[in-house]
Amino acid sequence: MKIRIVKQNVEIIPESPAETAQLHALWIKMGNGAEAGKNLIPAGEYNPKKDESASFTIEGLSDAEIKDIPVVIAPFAAKVRCPICGRVQFIQKGDPIPACCNTLMEIVGEAL
Repeated sequence: MKIRIVKQNVEIIPESPAETAQLHALWIKMGNGAEAGKNLIPAGEYNPKKDESASFTIEGLSDAEIKDIPVVIAPFAAKVRCPICGRVQFIQKGDPIPACCNTLMEIVGEAL
C-alpha cells in the first residue's frame, strides 16, 4: 500500500486486490466519509528499525461499531487467514470475507 500525504490529507493507495479489500473495510469502519467525529489516533510507537508496521486506534466509534465487523466482498477467489488464530479458509469471488476471532480474516493469496 502506498501512503501519500498532501497537506492535512492522507491518501492510501492499495496496490493489490487484497489491499483494496482491506482499505474498503477501513472505509466502512470510519463511516464511509459521511460521519464526522471519527479519527485515526497513533497508538504506541513507530520505529521502523524494530517493526515495519504502525498502529492506529479509531476514536469516536460507538460500542456497537467497535463490535461490528464490516462486510467486505472478495475481489477474487481467495485464501483467507485469521490474523489472531491462523485459521485458513478458501472463498470464492463475490463471497463476503468471513470473520474469525471477532475480526475480519485477511486475504493472503489467490485460491488455486
